Amino acid sequence: MPQHAVLFVADGSPDDTAPVLALRDRLDASVATAASGAAARRALAEDLPDCVVTDYELPDETGLDLLEHVRSERPDAGCILFTGVDRDAIDTAAFGDVLPEYVDSDLPDAVDRLVDLTRNALEARSHAGYPLPDDEHGRLETLAGLDLDSAPLQAALDRLTALAAEHFDVPMASVNVVFSHSQDCLVAHGADWSPLPREDTVCTYTILDDDITVIEDLRDDVRFADNDALADMGIRFYAGAPLRVGEAAPVGTLCLYDDKPRSFPEADRESLRRFTAEVVDQFALRARRRSTDRDGDAARTGDR
Repeated sequence: MPQHAVLFVADGSPDDTAPVLALRDRLDASVATAASGAAARRALAEDLPDCVVTDYELPDETGLDLLEHVRSERPDAGCILFTGVDRDAIDTAAFGDVLPEYVDSDLPDAVDRLVDLTRNALEARSHAGYPLPDDEHGRLETLAGLDLDSAPLQAALDRLTALAAEHFDVPMASVNVVFSHSQDCLVAHGADWSPLPREDTVCTYTILDDDITVIEDLRDDVRFADNDALADMGIRFYAGAPLRVGEAAPVGTLCLYDDKPRSFPEADRESLRRFTAEVVDQFALRARRRSTDRDGDAARTGDR
């Protein structure tokens, strides 16, 4: 499976045009297409790509309007205007400090330039300020398919984190999900935490491992010793287990925390593995029910 995703937006039917065919042929990336700003926004709501290439003149908005939306949702996404509209005729004043790349689509080597710029954008994404799993794109696809807002899921995870905190005698436990650029605490026992930038989290590293990550004292780990966000959360001890739903890389973690250093023997690790299996089962159960509900809705619609 390609490691990156590109969205190409242009009026008409862009799927078999020379730029799209070149991007698909010469890059290790999946390339989706959209024929309008509205269609692009619907695609973005399903899966945020690593790079968006768009014409300036779309049937319902400008390409710059679309790219502003992309940047608001994914600040480090590559943004490229591939258009015959002269650069000087495009008002970029409201776009912000980082302007999109520009390729004049009327130039003889326009497609080559576009491929090179897109490749650079994807390579920059691969060198983010935090490590990425090998299957980051598949991981995010799996995460998008989960029913995270399900009330029964939330209730089940609330019970599991409370039981975990009691079992391990820790003041805090949480189930976290790791999005493209942030970590969100889906449920927490003993804490009320806001989302964190991904680069500030321990779970960014936990999802790279197949087994439990234990840090007895965060101040002794060079990766986190000067992490103000973790210090503000009152965390000294961390034990986290990756939540692998299906074959892709883990979508998040089940974590235990303490405000003081402590050990975590093998017997505790084995118990945490069992708790983790229960959390994964809850995710999988809700995902199956969501899929079944969608199939039922589709069948009912088809019968009308």
